[in-house]
Amino acid sequence: EEPGPLEATQSEIKRLRDRLATESSSRRKLLNEVQDLRGIVRVYCRPRPAKEDTSIFDTPSQETLVLRRDKFSKSKKTQSMTFEFDRIFNPALPQQDIYGEIQEVCLGVL
Repeated sequence: EEPGPLEATQSEIKRLRDRLATESSSRRKLLNEVQDLRGIVRVYCRPRPAKEDTSIFDTPSQETLVLRRDKFSKSKKTQSMTFEFDRIFNPALPQQDIYGEIQEVCLGVL
């Protein structure tokens, strides 16, 4: 029995998502190699986990960190500060996962 149009479409979506993930990973590795050849410095960030609900930053993407200065400043007129990194790791991410992401960079330095 042939799959219906919905199942075929869902299968195609899964196949395309898998291909996108593979291509994105490959593109990132190639970009890293080009940057290594150029000698570009990369900056990674792993914020400390916040105690309870006292986080003073937001991470709207894996490259952007917004420091909410109003959380630790007495002045309510303080502006938030935005910082750009090559990658921001989730504070709860295990050390092994972080090393898995930057292993090639670490080995390239040696």
